[in-house]
Amino acid sequence: MLESGRPAMCKLCKKKDRRVLQVHHKDGNDQNYEIDNLIWLCVNCHHLVHCHDVLLN
Repeated sequence: MLESGRPAMCKLCKKKDRRVLQVHHKDGNDQNYEIDNLIWLCVNCHHLVHCHDVLLN
C-alpha cells in the first residue's frame, strides 16, 4: 500500500510482486498524477493495455 491506501496489486492479473508493478495513468495523460487517475499494472499487463488494446475493467 502507498499513500493512496490501495494495495500494490495489478488491476488486471492481481499480481502482487512489487518488482514488476508500474503505475498506469487511466486517462493517458502522463502528467495527471491525481490518485483517482492512477492504477497499478504489472509490466506484462501494462504492455497489453498500451500495445494490444486490452481494456481495463
